[in-house]
Amino acid sequence: MNTDRTPPLALALARTLDLTIPSNQLAAGGLLAGLLLGRLSGQSWAGGLRTGAGAFAAWATARELDPDHAQSAAAALAAELLLGLADPPQEDLAALEELLAAFVTLGSLRLLSATVGTAPTLPEQLALAGGALATGTTDQKAAALIPGAALLLSHTRGDDLGPEEPWTGVGALTAALLPALLSASERDSLPARLAALGALVVAPAAVNIEEVNARNDLDTAQIAQERVKSSRLLATGALAVGLITGGSRGLRPLSAACAAVGVWMLAGRRG
Repeated sequence: MNTDRTPPLALALARTLDLTIPSNQLAAGGLLAGLLLGRLSGQSWAGGLRTGAGAFAAWATARELDPDHAQSAAAALAAELLLGLADPPQEDLAALEELLAAFVTLGSLRLLSATVGTAPTLPEQLALAGGALATGTTDQKAAALIPGAALLLSHTRGDDLGPEEPWTGVGALTAALLPALLSASERDSLPARLAALGALVVAPAAVNIEEVNARNDLDTAQIAQERVKSSRLLATGALAVGLITGGSRGLRPLSAACAAVGVWMLAGRRG
């Protein structure tokens, strides 16, 4: 990798939120609106945070899955905001667990899509493994598997944007599975499962990506189509696992993002 072109603070898991960009303004506004509307609808502070930050996570996840189109991110934010108000977490702890799953998922797909344009550092890889372990101790078992899968898939891409060695991916998968014996009752809901089902219905359109024109944040190259496709495939697989194992509430932002991307792709082809 040409390290001379990489700023010393560039991280694979961190993207700046430039509030001069309308799409980013929408994301920030959606976060605040979700928090306020959640509180006004009777949710606790943790529940309101889950509603607002979940909407933001849906927006950001859609940006990783569809970097060319800000419209799909806006649709994902709106969908998750409505779902968060209609399907609030039952407990404060559940709200925090669902947020953890949402942002662990976001970070994993960001690494796999390589939208920043730099390889993940070892601390970043270990942070994802830690996220997998933490998420694995909750009911969000499907989300816990995403970091390890993302690390391994990124390693196999054969470019200089993935982990050099596969052991962090294997470690993350192992960390996700370790707490399985400690699993408690599943926290799930019909709206969350319907959202996941809806995303799977349009999944064939979402994964059939033909090109990506957006450039990475460092403006060193176009974002690789195959990496974005890998992220969409991983997201689709995670939703399927979530429906089987439970914990689809934590994947609800991912469901909203996948559904929005799929619908946008379908609309674009028909248009």
